[in-house]
Amino acid sequence: MTATQQQEIIDLRALNLTPKQIARKLGIKVSQVNAAIQNQAQQTTLNRLALGELDPVYQCLASENLIQLLSKIPPENSIKNLLSKIIPVKNNDHIGGHFL
Repeated sequence: MTATQQQEIIDLRALNLTPKQIARKLGIKVSQVNAAIQNQAQQTTLNRLALGELDPVYQCLASENLIQLLSKIPPENSIKNLLSKIIPVKNNDHIGGHFL
């Protein structure tokens, strides 16, 4: 695969095209598109790690009880007095259709 094709895959993926659509448009195999997308994702992660950056947060969910609790705790003590745990999850981490 050429560097031009790899860049085209990245550009088309940024336009929310599926790997199958990209493969058809470029006349290549879907597996090649998937491999290019995966390689790009791995390279992005390695670049972020090298810079000391974290992956972006996908979603932050809080229960009604947690929101009420946070509003009652003085800001200077909010973290050390927090009774629940904050668990970061990726957008594909779920159990039975519910986020952790």
